[in-house]
Formats: sequence, C-alpha cells, structure tokens
Amino acid sequence: MTKSIATTVSSWVRKALAPLRQTVSKENDLSSVQYSGYLLRVRVKKSSDSLFWYTKHIGETFVVKATDIDRVWVKEPDEYGALNFILKVDSEVVVP
Repeated sequence: MTKSIATTVSSWVRKALAPLRQTVSKENDLSSVQYSGYLLRVRVKKSSDSLFWYTKHIGETFVVKATDIDRVWVKEPDEYGALNFILKVDSEVVVP
C-alpha cells in the first residue's frame, strides 16, 4: 500500500510540474536573451538590500542570460562567473 501511495504522489507531482518545466525550458533556458538581434542588457540602478551581491556594482551593465517574473539572471563579473539574479525593480534595460 505504501508503494502505491508513493507512486500516486510521484505521478501527481510529475503532472503538476510538467507545465512549469515547459515554460522554463522555452523562456528561461539560460541562453542569452535576444531582442531584434541584440543581447538584452540591464544596468543596476539601486540595490533593495545591502546584502545583495550587486550592491557593489551599481551603475554597471550586465548581459541578461534569462528572465523570471521579478528578476533577471546575469553572470557575476568575478573570476567564477556564477549565474546570479538582479531584481527587475533594481535595474533598467539598456537600449543599444
């Protein structure tokens, strides 16, 4: 009986997450986001929290790798190049 419940729950979770996976794979595949042949870039205009990584990078411009509802994903400008977010309210789109 326990295996049956686990299988049912697992199946339900897969079905519930399927639309989310499709959305993420289509819109946020972590490849560079392009508009009209240009890479989307954002400039950090402020930091909502002094502990955010981009507090030290106000005024700098970053290439957007992916977007979410309330944030954009960029690579940090250090030697590791980790993927990290910037809140959309803290940034502005840079027009080429």
